[in-house]
Amino acid sequence: MTEHLRENLRYLFAAIVESSDDAIISKDLNGIITSWNPAATRLFGYSAEEMIGQPVLKLFPEELKYQEAGILASLRSGKGVRQDETIRVHKNGTRLLVSLSTSPIFDGEHNVIGGSKILRDISSHKAAELARMRLAAIVESSDDAIVAKDLNGIVMSWNKAAERLFGYTEKEMIGRSITTIIPPELQYQEPEILRKIRSGERIEHFETERVSKSGERISVSLTISPVKDTHGRVIGASKIARNISERRAAEEARLRLAAIVESSDDAIISKDLNGIITSWNKAAERLFGYTADEIVGRSILTIIPPELHDEEPGILRRLAAGERIEHHETERISKSGNRILVSLTISPIRNDKGRVVGASKIARDITQRKQIEMALIQSEKLAATGRMAATIAHEINNPLEAVVNLIFLARNQASLDDNVRNYLLTAEKEIERVSLIARQTLGFYRETTVPAPVVIHDVIRDVIAVYQSKFRSHGIRVQTDMRAIRSLTVRKGELTQIISNLISNSIDAMPQGGTLFLSVREVCRDKGDGIEVVVKDQGTGIPKEVLPRLFEPFFTTKRNVGTGLGLWIVRQFLENHNGEIFVESHSERVDRGTTFRIFLPFANQFSAGNNTVVDVNEKAGERAC
Repeated sequence: MTEHLRENLRYLFAAIVESSDDAIISKDLNGIITSWNPAATRLFGYSAEEMIGQPVLKLFPEELKYQEAGILASLRSGKGVRQDETIRVHKNGTRLLVSLSTSPIFDGEHNVIGGSKILRDISSHKAAELARMRLAAIVESSDDAIVAKDLNGIVMSWNKAAERLFGYTEKEMIGRSITTIIPPELQYQEPEILRKIRSGERIEHFETERVSKSGERISVSLTISPVKDTHGRVIGASKIARNISERRAAEEARLRLAAIVESSDDAIISKDLNGIITSWNKAAERLFGYTADEIVGRSILTIIPPELHDEEPGILRRLAAGERIEHHETERISKSGNRILVSLTISPIRNDKGRVVGASKIARDITQRKQIEMALIQSEKLAATGRMAATIAHEINNPLEAVVNLIFLARNQASLDDNVRNYLLTAEKEIERVSLIARQTLGFYRETTVPAPVVIHDVIRDVIAVYQSKFRSHGIRVQTDMRAIRSLTVRKGELTQIISNLISNSIDAMPQGGTLFLSVREVCRDKGDGIEVVVKDQGTGIPKEVLPRLFEPFFTTKRNVGTGLGLWIVRQFLENHNGEIFVESHSERVDRGTTFRIFLPFANQFSAGNNTVVDVNEKAGERAC
């Protein structure tokens, strides 16, 4: 090789060293630095002037200086030294992670005269590698399935959570299409997802379904991000899939429960442990009159009557202790002020840690049920009273008749003086009055015949015939207006007693005579078609203030002859036939008198009907047939 060529090579090598991105340093066999390129200045912060002539140990951390002797020994023997990772120290004291290779330098006679070091800063490379390792560890240990795929949808990575969620191993899935886990009817989603990824778009919280290896449908929430290379080009996608099957099932369960609560016929209310209302369903709106907007946030005391406010603290204490309260019957009050009888079932509401945080209350309106119960109790009491009354009446009636007969015989003895005879006459009248009560009571409870078709005209004519002698003795005229009507299905004995009691009352009301008007006609009412019987007298009339008590048992306006049972019995019989009775009193008018109207339906249901006491000229629901 010519000297000129050697010179050119020296210039070339020097230029390479000067322009290198790696620090290149030379040293002699004593470890003294003999050259220092610009990259070494950039790496360690020292200039060439500062470092040439200095021992290379200046760059070693204290704990690694022992290595230099071994390196120099290797160089003297003509061997190089390679260290992939070691530490050197910057001028400012910063420790640098470097890789280095040290090679022997030979002279023209192939003698080792020193060594050259090439050092590369691998701090950032190592940090990136550590970061990648950490990310890989995070991906592998994640509870969410994390999958990478290319832009053709081919799976490139598949973590342990993906194996657990979908049932496929990493080996089974890598290299296969992601459509493997997409249900057939949802495969159309994948091209759109890939289109968005290619354009660099991120897809967050996309809820859909995927299918496992076993065929199970899994509800998932997907977050899909584009993966880019070092030049920023999209080369694939990372997908995080979270199993939301349990959450969705819980949401659906909550929705079902909410629908049940909202559509319930019972008022369902929730409140916190301070008694503040937190929810209010439609049935609560209907029952109490408040809308949810009006009542939520207000105290439950809003619907509790003032005198029952003391109940609430005790209820809240029991709930806070986790106790359930069932079928607690009490009163509540509506927005309009109406009192409502309710049956309450109150249960504690617990949070996810099991702590009681409130209460749910189911309120059922039992007003109608209570009314029915009271009616049944009253009916049973009345039936028991009736049975007792019938027994007593039966036991009294026979001896009374015997006493009346004995008094009659005694009163007709010729030897009696006038005073004794008058006493016996008075006793006879009083005992006859008591006997009448007994006979009416027996008549009311003795009727056991089966209802049958009856022509009411015949019943009225029979009753008028019975009272003919009384009409004559009282100077009473009888006028009738009986139009042709259909027969009624009734118990004839009961109907006879109804007509008889009304006519008897009219006779008693006209001791000085008058006219008794009787009429029968067919009428049509809202509750059904039937007949109306009118019994009208020209007596003194009934005072308006006593009308409400007129049908009470043993109430009478007749001082000496009334028993107080006649009209009560009439009403009971009419109720048995689903009928009604009305009274019109004209006691304050010149023509005075009393009018009774009874209504009996053709469609007889034999159940308790509504009875009404009506003042002057009032009628209920009548219309033309």
